[in-house]
Amino acid sequence: MIDKDREEIRRVFQSLEDDDDNIHLKDYLITICPNITETKFDDEYIFKKRISIINAILNRKTFKKKITKIPKSQKIVFYNFIENSYNKNLIHIHSIMRIPKKFLPEIKSIFKLLKEIVIEKFKFEITINKRKKKITTKYKTKKFSANNDRYFVC
Repeated sequence: MIDKDREEIRRVFQSLEDDDDNIHLKDYLITICPNITETKFDDEYIFKKRISIINAILNRKTFKKKITKIPKSQKIVFYNFIENSYNKNLIHIHSIMRIPKKFLPEIKSIFKLLKEIVIEKFKFEITINKRKKKITTKYKTKKFSANNDRYFVC
């Protein structure tokens, strides 16, 4: 049984509307895993900080020198769901990306750049799979326990 908070998050993400400038990539299942148990990782805060740094690097490399002139509402944003694996307590994140519509034709190169940042700079694992929107939203917002209701935006 899913709790009311999780149900509300799921409803909001399924009904997200794209605007004139941005599109939400709800049909891509993006998972980032440092392959470290939460107890060894010291603090969830560190993992969140690293995900924020990944986002900042991706924005900086995508927008180049114009990054300071771009309003926040037009940058790449990650909506993240932190989760611990059911068996091994490995911490990982499932994300929904919001990107400017003008970058939609370049989505493969943005994903390639994201993978390079995650793998080469942080030595994390990353998978990006295209699925049906409802499936990815349900998977990202699934619940194994109360410990998996951790959501943040960067």
